[in-house]
Amino acid sequence: VSILEGMQTGGVVADSGLRIRSINATARHLLRASSRADGNTLHAEAKGLAERVVDWLRAPHDDQAPFHPSSNTPELVARISRMGEGSLAPILILLDDAAKIREQAQQMKLAALGRLSASVAHEIRNPLAAISHAGQLLTESVAGSGNQQQAKLLRMIHRHSERIDRIVRDVLSLSRREAASLQPIALRQWLQRAVATYAESSPFATERIVIEDMPHLMQVRFDTDHLQQLLFNLWDNAFAHGRIDGDETRLTLRAGREDNGRVWLEVADNGPGISAEIQDRIFEPFFTTGNQGSGLGLFLARELCETNQARISYVGRADEGARFRISFSAGVKL
Repeated sequence: VSILEGMQTGGVVADSGLRIRSINATARHLLRASSRADGNTLHAEAKGLAERVVDWLRAPHDDQAPFHPSSNTPELVARISRMGEGSLAPILILLDDAAKIREQAQQMKLAALGRLSASVAHEIRNPLAAISHAGQLLTESVAGSGNQQQAKLLRMIHRHSERIDRIVRDVLSLSRREAASLQPIALRQWLQRAVATYAESSPFATERIVIEDMPHLMQVRFDTDHLQQLLFNLWDNAFAHGRIDGDETRLTLRAGREDNGRVWLEVADNGPGISAEIQDRIFEPFFTTGNQGSGLGLFLARELCETNQARISYVGRADEGARFRISFSAGVKL
């Protein structure tokens, strides 16, 4: 019984008459079992599970197809076996949430895909460098010749070589990312330094990124390198896609607290926003509406948030520009 209680997987032990002899806390939660589950029958607590066990008793088989034990339970996967020899031996039923199993399988698939992508990126780098170098040499050789067609084609080679190089860098960045080192960050002061750093390569940003008033003592927990990379990605996206009617793109950074106490930080621009038709896809890898970006910026932002126990979401409306909210992990108080 103590072993059963210590398991994270749901566990139920029933006798040959399908009366519950032991059930752990995880199984109680998954089955939405009553407080009188011990000693009750499986049919009374979870009819669908009882039917699954009866089928197994008629012809033992490994059926791990997801099913609903009852109308108010999540979809589960059951593994059934005997705890001994003979028809009177107790029956052990192990239960897992089917959604979590699918999520774990998806994570494993994504991890394998990430390793494959990193390998492909490495293989692309050398020939890409050769193509880029050859394009530069050709540009120098036709400089001053007045051949507009050749110049146009060489600009195309240069532009697309740069885009492929950005994709390769982003893919390698995903594969090489180290575990997060979460530490307290004084948000306002840190943002001021981050804007100054960003302005070193984009001088216009000093006047076009505004930090709204926020408590000087407000702190969050995040890896500082990850937070800088995350925000720089958002700012690059805003300045690249947030222009409207020739106006200058301006960013506003504001912070506050959710009802559960979590600190949030919003990055908002004054551009056209993101249409409702594509909002569900913007965090997908390689999804882009332009022909210059890699389509990995927002995907990388989401991955960085998850690594730091935070989450990022799009909360803007079509009439107010793009607005992204980062909700930080709990644990840091004012």
